[in-house]
Amino acid sequence: DVRKTHGGQVALIGGVGIFLGVVSGLLLSPFGLGEFRLFILCCGILMVTGILDDHKDISPLKKIIVQFLIAGLLTMADGLVVTDVGDIWNWRDGNELGTGVLAIPLSVIAIVGVLNSLNMVDGHDGLAGSMFVLSGVALMIFCQLSGFTKHQHILALFVVGTVAFLIFNFPSGRADSEKVFLGDAGSLLLGLVLAFFLILITEENNSLLKTVSAPWIIGVPLLDLMGVICLRAIAKQSLIKADRRHLHHFLGDLGMGKIEILVVIGILQGIFVGVGLAGSLLDWPDPFLFWPMFAILFSYIVLRKQIGR
Repeated sequence: DVRKTHGGQVALIGGVGIFLGVVSGLLLSPFGLGEFRLFILCCGILMVTGILDDHKDISPLKKIIVQFLIAGLLTMADGLVVTDVGDIWNWRDGNELGTGVLAIPLSVIAIVGVLNSLNMVDGHDGLAGSMFVLSGVALMIFCQLSGFTKHQHILALFVVGTVAFLIFNFPSGRADSEKVFLGDAGSLLLGLVLAFFLILITEENNSLLKTVSAPWIIGVPLLDLMGVICLRAIAKQSLIKADRRHLHHFLGDLGMGKIEILVVIGILQGIFVGVGLAGSLLDWPDPFLFWPMFAILFSYIVLRKQIGR
């Protein structure tokens, strides 16, 4: 269609394969999964929604409604909420800026945002999967250092499953008939995994992951999401209707090849994730991690507008 061109038919079963692989692995887990019941249920609901969308496109509005329902279920029934955003004003009095009565609505928006950030970067071979693997490995490092073995175990299943998928999705000389796409089922699933464990780990006692490091761990998908929303708003167009304003489209229009695009965005993601790791492990000041994100977003939008002209 107007946004994408393929040289042949490609199966949209990457997400299904990852999900079935993870569920099989969970059956062999050496611990109970009671605390993850709602999370697994929500993963299943997203899988069904994504499969239906991959089979026959569902309207963006309907998908957003399902996403908000899932986010609401996790926040209100499972207590998955962001309680503070860190010491972003550098008060240095031991207190952090709490979210208060806005905890649930802000957490719902955050979850839906991360869901769509992975979904939006899934427009280039190997991209969404690579972004998730880099972020997932960073979260596994925090789990290892903080002693969260259950979280690390489940994350490892998703990371390994995604690496297996990338073998069949990497932009190489493989024929289209031998490729597999992630599909909306897969990108939404990985987005939920990333959002769930980011909030869960930051809110755990004795966690080494700072709340202000979470956006850096998400990295390029979050930058792309916010950049696209701002560019659509500036152009006075629908904020949820798909278009070709994503970073991978932009780099492709500049003449970069598939491998080059993946390498450039992969390096950028590595830098973002590295800042998130260093910021938490070296205990960088919260304002140093929080406010530069907005400067980077503003600079990115200005650059896109200038090059666009």
